[in-house]
Amino acid sequence: MELILIWLLVTFSIATFSVLIGKKYGVIYPTVIFAGLSVLANILAVKLVTIGEYVVPAGTFVFITTYLITDLVSEIWGKKESRNAVWAGFYLNIVAVVSIYIAIQWPTAVFAIEMGDMFAQVLGGTWRIITASMIAYLISMHLDVTFFHMIKKWTKGKHLWLRNNLATIPANAIGATVFVLIAFWGVVPNVWSMILTLAIAQSVMVLIDTPFVYLIRYLANKIETKK
Repeated sequence: MELILIWLLVTFSIATFSVLIGKKYGVIYPTVIFAGLSVLANILAVKLVTIGEYVVPAGTFVFITTYLITDLVSEIWGKKESRNAVWAGFYLNIVAVVSIYIAIQWPTAVFAIEMGDMFAQVLGGTWRIITASMIAYLISMHLDVTFFHMIKKWTKGKHLWLRNNLATIPANAIGATVFVLIAFWGVVPNVWSMILTLAIAQSVMVLIDTPFVYLIRYLANKIETKK
């Protein structure tokens, strides 16, 4: 429970800081942080952790923050900027894949063979995970942005809570299904249990973050953009 509370605190702090500094100095700040978190989530996904009796990738706890940030970017800066953030994250993931591959293939220094083997063993397994994540990422993030602005248009800009939840939860569920099936099919005993746990955990997080979305938007509206 303590780790979950720390996770919630860190998540909301990152999202708040990203948006507020972005409102002051430009949308480039939440865009860069969003992209960086998407790569970090892929690397952390190599480790599988437990929530009670259920297993989820550790990257879940970082990746869910990206949904919060992209919803806030959509709300404050609009659809174009949120899509720019999504593509920036995708590009950075490609850079990460290429960089990891080169680092693994590069001959290890003689005195660090053991460390080099450990490095390759851990990050070498990210190929399948990163591929799965990139496919799920493009699908779920674009669905999230599309659903968000579709609902915003239907409700004429009202009911932020509705678009925050009704856009992100289905996009999360679809993304979780695609990711787990590609990344862990044949690796974990029960992928369907992992998909369900992942989708539920992400959905609960979205419901919890709704009041914070309102708070962050309120604080952002109080900040004057620096010219």
